[in-house]
Amino acid sequence: MKNRLLLILVTSFLHFKIGAQNVFKSESGDNDKALENAIGLYKGAIKENLGLYSGSLYVGLTVKTKGFPYFKNEKVTVGNILYDDLYYQNVLLLYDILRDEVIVEDYSKLNLLKLSGEKISQFSFPGHLFIKLTKDTSEHSIPETGFYELLNNGKTKVYVKRKKTMQEVNSNGIIINEIEEKDYYYINIGNEYFPVKSKASLLNVMKEHKKELARYMKSFDFKFSANREKSILLLVEEFDKLKAK
Repeated sequence: MKNRLLLILVTSFLHFKIGAQNVFKSESGDNDKALENAIGLYKGAIKENLGLYSGSLYVGLTVKTKGFPYFKNEKVTVGNILYDDLYYQNVLLLYDILRDEVIVEDYSKLNLLKLSGEKISQFSFPGHLFIKLTKDTSEHSIPETGFYELLNNGKTKVYVKRKKTMQEVNSNGIIINEIEEKDYYYINIGNEYFPVKSKASLLNVMKEHKKELARYMKSFDFKFSANREKSILLLVEEFDKLKAK
């Protein structure tokens, strides 16, 4: 294990040209001292990001699939993350929706690390903010603890739980693994979360202005079912306007 860590550290140092090659000019049997020096240099190099790069090695899917488990694309994307009460900016991230895990590219850019979900409060990619929500015992809690994308941060908030599942599918006699995605929407009012499964369920959540919102929806040039996310956001914004009058 020590030798494996030693190899990773050496590779990282060479990549960033910080002179790590000098660390290992020790006599045979001096691995412990060399490891100690290497770790010291590594900590000094990554400085304030040390806590972020302490996750476990991430192993992706080991079976061939149709589709991918990540949010938006398969490549790491520059984002920000609030981790263990520290805010890190311009970090290379992946969000594995299938496992609900956040992945970071380490300092060497050679390895992917899985971060502790318990330490993540929120993370973001350009135009997308994910918040850690925790299920409680109240009647209108969210159904499960995890990361939810915040779509609308007004008085009435809208969250969506992005979920992916992997299914075995028979394609012309060949069994393949196919990844499917489905989104689950929630209206957040105060400390309560209400699932939105249909137009009727959405209007019932905002029943104090149900009639006005039903009329407003008729002005849409698309059907609710055809663009559910856009419909929800437009109606929630209108609902907040009506409440403010």
